[in-house]
Amino acid sequence: MFSYDFRTTREKLECFYFRILYFIIVCRAKKIITVSYFSRNQIAKVYHIKAEKIAVIYNGWDYFKNVKGDYSVFDDFPAISKPFYFSLGSLSKRKNIKWIIEHAAKNPESQFVISGSSINTFKVEELSGSIPPNIILPGYLDDSKVKALMTKCKAFIHPAYYEGFGLTPLEALSCGAQIIIANAASLPEIYGNTAHYIDPFDTDVDLDELLKQPVDPPDEVLKNILMTHLPAKFTR
Repeated sequence: MFSYDFRTTREKLECFYFRILYFIIVCRAKKIITVSYFSRNQIAKVYHIKAEKIAVIYNGWDYFKNVKGDYSVFDDFPAISKPFYFSLGSLSKRKNIKWIIEHAAKNPESQFVISGSSINTFKVEELSGSIPPNIILPGYLDDSKVKALMTKCKAFIHPAYYEGFGLTPLEALSCGAQIIIANAASLPEIYGNTAHYIDPFDTDVDLDELLKQPVDPPDEVLKNILMTHLPAKFTR
């Protein structure tokens, strides 16, 4: 949890409840498994436990290879008619959709497609207001339509300022898409030199120029994510 996202009285009470609940779970657990070294360090720091008690196993992405792209999504949303930036995730505060909205307002010539659904807690206030006309909100999409958008997008953009792992950019990399992600939390750990990085609190950036900068091919990252920290019987 990112405590600064809890602003109202109700949200602060929820934060307090979950911190107590997680504290009890952490104290009673024989072993804790998390998805990044960033998350491991955060858990150890917040709950005052030894990092050795926490194992790291990265999320997998290979299931996405078996998903077939459904390009009917472009018939469903004919407004997606020119090169576009694609973003996917729960529409919660830490995913930082606010960055895309503010950037889109400054760059009306660019098109952005943001897929996802809101959760009851931490709704993005900006989505309830006026949305720039160059943003398309198709709502929840199944994996096949997501894959079609990832395959055809100009770049996949993920400006989250707090992320324990960040799976969707990995799916995008597996589709051959370029990724633009925040230089925050676990993201540099996971993606290394395969990504184009942005400041999650600065929307004054030329994405076209950013994409011209060279990055490493994703092959090693995709391979290492699957191999890292798996039991030996799975890596032989």
